[in-house]
Amino acid sequence: MKTFMLLGFLCIIFIGELGFCLHKGLGPIKLFETEQTQTFSIQCTHAQLTDAGKTAIVNAHNKLRSTLAQGKYNISGDIRRAATNMKMIGWNDDLAIKAYRSIYQCPSNIARPNPAETGCNIRVVDAVGTQVADDYAKEAVAFWEKQFQDKGWPVNNTITTDLASQGLAEATQMAFSLTGAMGCGVQKCGSKVATVCYYKYPLVNNNKVYEMGTTCSRCPDFHVCNQPTGLCAYQQVGK
Repeated sequence: MKTFMLLGFLCIIFIGELGFCLHKGLGPIKLFETEQTQTFSIQCTHAQLTDAGKTAIVNAHNKLRSTLAQGKYNISGDIRRAATNMKMIGWNDDLAIKAYRSIYQCPSNIARPNPAETGCNIRVVDAVGTQVADDYAKEAVAFWEKQFQDKGWPVNNTITTDLASQGLAEATQMAFSLTGAMGCGVQKCGSKVATVCYYKYPLVNNNKVYEMGTTCSRCPDFHVCNQPTGLCAYQQVGK
């Protein structure tokens, strides 16, 4: 067994089938399993999202939401009706920290938050040489939204437990009208990169993805209509 310090983490390599990375004060989380019985290197590197990257992620969400709110979203000729109550989404640092904590130890299985409290989108891809955290996060968001173009809109505009099996859960979380805040983390673990985004207000079964009708006509309490976007803006976006 080998023990060494790397970027503030206490990393331990076991000669065998399991690898772990520990952070001071926290217990171990399994990194990987393999049939090989050799010594493995572990990369516990954290790539921060820049302010520009955060803005791009939020803008991509709000572009989708605005297009829906204004009744202009086109899925292969199916123009979705306008939304009465689509919130403008904002960045939330607390959610970003929690999202990053779910992956910074490179677990083999990424734990999801309490589904009754927080929504969660996850994407894991192969690492690409020159790409940075911003690139992976922006690609993840584009990948999630494309689910609508590939799979269509949720049946009856309703959230159900079947969304995951239908390949629509992540896109629906991006579009869910009641979600008003989000935050993301990106982590490189060896040859893989994980992007995780947490959302304030998770998908709720049997709720509508959004209410159809006149744009911005039924904004939630403490929200006002942002006319250029058709979104319902809170006094301080991100809350």
